Amino acid sequence: MAFGQVPEVTSYAILAGVSPNHALQTTWIMGVITAIVGGRPGMISGATASTAIASINLVRSYGVEFLSYAVMLAGLMQIAFGFLQLGRLLRFVPHSAMVGFANAASIIIIFAQLKFLKIPGQGINAQAGEPRAIQIGHHSNYYSVLFSYTPWINLETLTVMLIEAALTLFICILFPKITKIIPGTFVALTFVTILEWSVARQVGFPGLLVQDYQSLETPSISRLIFMDSTTTVPPISFDTFKKVWPTAIALFAVSTVETLLTSRVVGDKTEIKGSENLMTAAQGLAQFVSALLGGIGGGAQIGQSIVNYKSGGTTCLSSFFAGAILFVLLAGAYPAVGCVPLGAIIGLMLYAVYNLVQWKTCLTILSAIFPQKMRDILFLDCKVSRVDALIMLAVMAVGVFFDLAIALFVGTTISVYAFSWDCSNRIEVERSLPEGEDSVIYRIKGPLFTSTSHTLLNLFTKETISKDPNDVILYLQDAEIHDWSGQIALKKLYNRIEAMGKTVALSSLSATSKRLMEKNSTLWYGVVFLEVEEIDEEDLDSMQKGAGEEDVQDGAEQGEAVTAEDAEDDEIRSTH
Repeated sequence: MAFGQVPEVTSYAILAGVSPNHALQTTWIMGVITAIVGGRPGMISGATASTAIASINLVRSYGVEFLSYAVMLAGLMQIAFGFLQLGRLLRFVPHSAMVGFANAASIIIIFAQLKFLKIPGQGINAQAGEPRAIQIGHHSNYYSVLFSYTPWINLETLTVMLIEAALTLFICILFPKITKIIPGTFVALTFVTILEWSVARQVGFPGLLVQDYQSLETPSISRLIFMDSTTTVPPISFDTFKKVWPTAIALFAVSTVETLLTSRVVGDKTEIKGSENLMTAAQGLAQFVSALLGGIGGGAQIGQSIVNYKSGGTTCLSSFFAGAILFVLLAGAYPAVGCVPLGAIIGLMLYAVYNLVQWKTCLTILSAIFPQKMRDILFLDCKVSRVDALIMLAVMAVGVFFDLAIALFVGTTISVYAFSWDCSNRIEVERSLPEGEDSVIYRIKGPLFTSTSHTLLNLFTKETISKDPNDVILYLQDAEIHDWSGQIALKKLYNRIEAMGKTVALSSLSATSKRLMEKNSTLWYGVVFLEVEEIDEEDLDSMQKGAGEEDVQDGAEQGEAVTAEDAEDDEIRSTH
């Protein structure tokens, strides 16, 4: 892991406009601290592309010395997030958004490797005045390397590096099928490195090495920024706070979201439980400490985490050693890191993509698009709802072109609105007229909340109510009140029936609905409530069997129920 992190983290430092040493220090500090304090078992932490992108504006506008304060503030926010137990918010993220997140991360990892195929020392934005291809706010896509002015490496070197990447990928995939005693990633890295030095360089076709991309010959020792004579620390003042707080919020958001989602992905693969709240707090502490020592922001590295898992690293010990070994490499073994071929590093990251991408997604999306006859012909039996397919595509698109944190928000928002819309059509009313009694029982089914409140009122028109007997019972055993809007809708319905000269009663409320209504008891002054035993059991049985049911709006045939789909037509008829 440590060998693979060096070139990857170095590229993030270049993207943010800071020294690679800052990013490397962040990586080993976060790896060690999160493993000790309470990180997800097997998850690798360090500097990431998203946090680097979030830091660009601050570094360019005010200098790298202000970045430490922004990272400290972001770390404190993460610690507060963990202690407030807000990690449970992850439960609102749908599975389709998780799949989209994993696929978007896979695409990002692939494009991130292209920078290693450019001439060393002339990476993205390295040349003065070189623009990025697409820039939206402080977010940038990952394909700017395709359109930048930086020249590509020659064909011979490119061929050697692609062969090395392919060998690394194949060894990582096939070696674990032979034995799992030795990690396949370690075998692949060692074999390709030996092959580079014993064959490729001997025949005159060398590939690029890590030291060609970034020299690590002069590593620096971490020290507190307040005690470092080479660092100018800005004063702690309100003016400094105004400069750093937007970046701090951005760092907090992208780091927390990617960490939580990476934790979920790793947790699903390892089936090892972990506390999201403790993990987020640990990440925040690691951010704060790394900033004190001159590091930049970071979070969970999903690609490295997948490689670590596939190499057998399923405990916090593997995460700890990834950070500790990186520290050793920076302290004295950096020449060994420089000798590793970049082609092998690319192969390791492609192995992460191989294990991370959800390969059945394409078939799932096609199944959601094609009609039933086409699915039968193609034997596609993996259909999900079109909304889930839309969420997957939206998260992938927004995550790749903009930002993974924004992508998660978009996917979750689509899911929430889709669920609300679906529930708004699940209100159903059954009408029963008990024999020999001057009363009517309405059995309301479905959730009562914001999306269904208007639909509920549309199901009871004044024309229908005027034809009802004098005694009206609203039977609510199969209904559930979820919010204030649901309460208001029920009270408006009660008042509407009462205003027509009827006697109204609410019956058989669920326990949760009662608790919610008791907290707003002033709304229910004067309202009549009945318990279930006060209604004739024969009347309930007749409702359950569908006997005596009529359409609420037009007195259709017995046994028909009124649903939310009828509400729009009912409302039109009531206006006439």
